[in-house]
Amino acid sequence: MLKLYGMAPVDRSGRVRWMLLECGVPFEDRWLKWREGDLDAPAFRAISPFGKVPAIETDDGLALCETSVILDWIGRTYGQGALNPAAHDAHRYRSWMALASSTIDPICFEFVRPDVPKDDRPARRAQALRDMNRSVFTALRETLADRGSILPAGFCAVDIQVAASLHYADSDGRLADEPRLKDWLSEMRERPAAVASKLFS
Repeated sequence: MLKLYGMAPVDRSGRVRWMLLECGVPFEDRWLKWREGDLDAPAFRAISPFGKVPAIETDDGLALCETSVILDWIGRTYGQGALNPAAHDAHRYRSWMALASSTIDPICFEFVRPDVPKDDRPARRAQALRDMNRSVFTALRETLADRGSILPAGFCAVDIQVAASLHYADSDGRLADEPRLKDWLSEMRERPAAVASKLFS
């Protein structure tokens, strides 16, 4: 059975759990504790060289780390319909997956980062909000204006990545003036697989 490594349902392993549940893939959670050195254990480093979660391991020895890579593999291996990346324009799919990981997630995470000293948070969050207003909100508002998924072919891993990131911003009240994005995020949170994943708990 596929093994999913994470530290808590609400960390980025929750995104992988959500995708696995959407695709109906049986899996076993393997919970790690960083305070006990689990992330630095040689057995885990063999699966995830940088000692980061999420990571997965299959019965036939395949080991993958990095959220977008794992989500893409699950979709290509088990996804049906829009959950399979092949259902989408390849360039648009890859672009949005990269944007979700490299742009949307880092900006949104600034609103909830626990490792930033309290005195530094206001300035960093103000810059993050400027970045959200300049690029992220505009792009998502236009993209979701007339459909319920980021890509035209339907719900897929891109939606999982974007929704999980927007959740950070919403947790800090940053979607108050974005009713369409707030409604879309609520729709994503209410998907049965999202609820079962406990990502938004």
